[in-house]
Amino acid sequence: MKPAALVIAMLVGVGHAAAEPTPRGALVVPVVGEHGVAVYCTRNLSPGVATPVDGGGYRVAGLAHGRYVVRLELPHEKIDLLAVVPVDGDAVVPPIVARGRCRSIEVVARAATSAEPSPDDDGPMWSLRYARSYSAGPPLRPAELDWTPRSRRASIRSR
Repeated sequence: MKPAALVIAMLVGVGHAAAEPTPRGALVVPVVGEHGVAVYCTRNLSPGVATPVDGGGYRVAGLAHGRYVVRLELPHEKIDLLAVVPVDGDAVVPPIVARGRCRSIEVVARAATSAEPSPDDDGPMWSLRYARSYSAGPPLRPAELDWTPRSRRASIRSR
């Protein structure tokens, strides 16, 4: 083979290698109830990405390597799963226990990462963040603010 032909063949090979698609990974998010029953969310806000899996939860697929936040909304709390999606293959996180029904699931953010994977996020890493929100009850009367059994008896007698 002539040197010019060899250079052209190498350039064509390099161009072809650069055009290959970026490998995609997935994140498997098991969701179970307090007694181990399968839980699925009422609304899937990322339907093209998150698909239900047998046994409860979702497989979030087609994600480029990087750090992601997957949010689950429950009746009294929001759970953010912060996880690293590998270059290729699946990262499976431990089951998330849902107290009550799951209202929605959504892939809400992707943190910026370099194109090259670092040794720090080589393996699957994950973390959970809980944001609790409870609804307020009716306002308390002044007599109920300093409640003791004795004060309760006194308030009942005064009625």
